[in-house]
Amino acid sequence: MKKLLLAFVLGCAITAAWSQKELKKANSYFATRQYLEAAEEYKIAGPKIKDLTIKAQSYFNVGECYRMMTRYNEAIEWYDKSGRAMYGKTNPELHFNWGLCYQMQGKYEEAVAQFKRYQESGGDREKGNQAIKLSQNAADLKNQKSKIEVEIVGEISSPEFDFAMNYAAKKGKDGDVFILSSSRKSSAGSGSDPKTGEDFMDLFSVTRDPKGKFATPQPLGNVINSNNNEGPVSYTKDFGEMYFTFCQYESGEYHPCEIRMSKVMNDKYEAPIKVVFDKTNGDSVVFGHPCLSPDNKHLIFASNLPGSKGGMDLWFSTYDKKNDQWGAPKNLGNINTVGDEMFPWMEDNTLYFSSNTIPGLGGFDIFKSSKGEDMNFSAPTNLGHPINSSSDDFALIIDRSAKKLYNVEYAGFFTSNRPGGKGKDDIYQFKDVPVLFTMQGYVYDDKTGNPVEGANVMVKSTDGSEYKLTTDKSGAFNLDNTQVLADNTYMVDVDKTDYIGIQGDRFSTRNLKENTNFAKEYFIQPIEKDVEYHMPLVQYPYNKTELLVNETVNSQDSLNYLFDLLAKNKTWKIQLEAHTDARGSVEANQTLSDGRAKTCYDYLVGKGIDGRRITPVGKGESQPITMKKDQGVFKGGDILTEEYIAQLPADEDKEAAHQLNRRTVFRILATDFDPNKPNATPAPSPTPGKPGAKSNGAKPGAKKP
Repeated sequence: MKKLLLAFVLGCAITAAWSQKELKKANSYFATRQYLEAAEEYKIAGPKIKDLTIKAQSYFNVGECYRMMTRYNEAIEWYDKSGRAMYGKTNPELHFNWGLCYQMQGKYEEAVAQFKRYQESGGDREKGNQAIKLSQNAADLKNQKSKIEVEIVGEISSPEFDFAMNYAAKKGKDGDVFILSSSRKSSAGSGSDPKTGEDFMDLFSVTRDPKGKFATPQPLGNVINSNNNEGPVSYTKDFGEMYFTFCQYESGEYHPCEIRMSKVMNDKYEAPIKVVFDKTNGDSVVFGHPCLSPDNKHLIFASNLPGSKGGMDLWFSTYDKKNDQWGAPKNLGNINTVGDEMFPWMEDNTLYFSSNTIPGLGGFDIFKSSKGEDMNFSAPTNLGHPINSSSDDFALIIDRSAKKLYNVEYAGFFTSNRPGGKGKDDIYQFKDVPVLFTMQGYVYDDKTGNPVEGANVMVKSTDGSEYKLTTDKSGAFNLDNTQVLADNTYMVDVDKTDYIGIQGDRFSTRNLKENTNFAKEYFIQPIEKDVEYHMPLVQYPYNKTELLVNETVNSQDSLNYLFDLLAKNKTWKIQLEAHTDARGSVEANQTLSDGRAKTCYDYLVGKGIDGRRITPVGKGESQPITMKKDQGVFKGGDILTEEYIAQLPADEDKEAAHQLNRRTVFRILATDFDPNKPNATPAPSPTPGKPGAKSNGAKPGAKKP
């Protein structure tokens, strides 16, 4: 029994010694941010630790390791173990960080519960209130409607870290070139980064062809890539210099990140040099995420320089051209918080950046701020859901080819570790939900109302596009959203043998902000000989025969309708008739209508129509119009004679009746005109009115347009 007891005591002592050794090793890894190794050592040491307080702390530290590696589900599992061991009573931060992990997953109710437990366990009440408010606001932001759609860019995202894509060159018609940072297996760095458990980050080049397809990312080369971490980049306007983040890990120790610059010539990179900001670099100061202003005068970056409001602030340095150096950094001021602001990117006068403290949806959110004078920026605006999520969202850039590739005004790329991705961090694309336009047309027989099959439809757009369509059995034709585009006007012509077609109908998408389907019905008239066909109103100056053309009226446009019909239907022979109303003498009205018919004849012949196809006739006041359908107070079948008009009670109705009688119309006389027949003879011209004859002159004050 003594021997057994001694063996047991010795075994416990050996176990305790081993657990202390492993715990010491784990703590060392944890202190140097080697989270993957630290987590494994803590898990080995944990079961052997007898002190419950130390055991609970080791569980908490495992959770911290997984949180720092953005493995939130595993972090929650170990926080739960630590909580069961009552570690929250000793350290309220357990519940706060536990809540952060729920928040990063969009589980806002669970997050609020943990933040309240943080306060109840003695944590800072104001800090807890801010976290609770953020989660509650995030739930509201997530439920807001958005006209932005987001999707992962699968071609350039991998199971590893892929983040911070930026422009590297503009190749014009050959497409765009981007740079991104990645820990994918083709990285140059040997071994794994103890902080992430992945390969060290390298820079990769990726091209996008003119059709929007991405190629496989390729390593930038060993001049830039190394056995350390290379991160976010920024180029000068001419792409002649690249600034990038460099973070060295050497002999088991991380060195503060710095910004390096490499000159670029013909896609070849020179050996990079460290960027020094007016001798302000210190041994513990971190510099990273460079962003050149569009004019190259300022370099914005993230740093923990003395004077920062929080962990990492955004700072800027102004280039001193005379001394060829970057000036002393200045804090960007009101956009910085007690937390971290990082990943700046600037387009025109708008700065995009990420913050984990300004109220958002959780983790890092993306914000924008407008530049004023002297690098002063407006209060940040959250870009909202779905660009921002409960996870980390950062490193946004605007897509400069969005209009050409996707026909949208607003698009770009950003990085996120949101659930549903391919890896740890992934590249996402956002775009305006495009406003879509379609057109559905139907062609009917004006006389029978039946659909007209086989009608030819020509649609022309102001952008130069043309579409030739044919109606189906239901008389339908359509244009889809790839054919009807924003900010265009469309002209529609409908033509069919043995029918009078329709020319120049229009619809427009200009200034429309909502999805629209243009539903149009076209009634085409079957050709009937010796039947009066109406056309757009042709107007003349008072008591004259020339066409009225001024700032508001262009009767040539009205006659162009008939010109288009005759140009398309080259076998038609027509009678062109000019009618007047009954006011004025019969003789004067006849003379006036003869002259107006001749004017229309001359205009059409002058535009190239064979004069033998047109018989101009002045009808005077002899044929008042017969209404084909109801129009205002007039009913279908009414004949607008002088007697009919006289009995109308309202003066405006009488004037409307006279206007309807004053018309220029045509009749189809034949459809077999052949210009090559020798017996084709010119059409007769009407007898012009007598000089000095006055239409309506017989009645003082009578009006004759």
